[in-house]
Amino acid sequence: YLRRGPCESSFAVPQVSGLAALLFGAAPGASPAEVKAAILDGARRTPGFAGKTVSGGVVDGAHSLRIIRNSGGGGATLLPLG
Repeated sequence: YLRRGPCESSFAVPQVSGLAALLFGAAPGASPAEVKAAILDGARRTPGFAGKTVSGGVVDGAHSLRIIRNSGGGGATLLPLG
């Protein structure tokens, strides 16, 4: 989903920023670094993306949400997943 040209951009940007908002909502005490780590660690590794994306995979929101909730989210009160 990369657009090549003078201004490289990705259609993943709105998806990842939306996921970040979801994670901050689920764990209000989480730091930006904790949210970033949950997004990167939660990515599904995909051979085709290795070396082409920061995470080497695709966003997996459910996995990132489990990670931020299991990490304690910076001391926030967390509810069990689903």
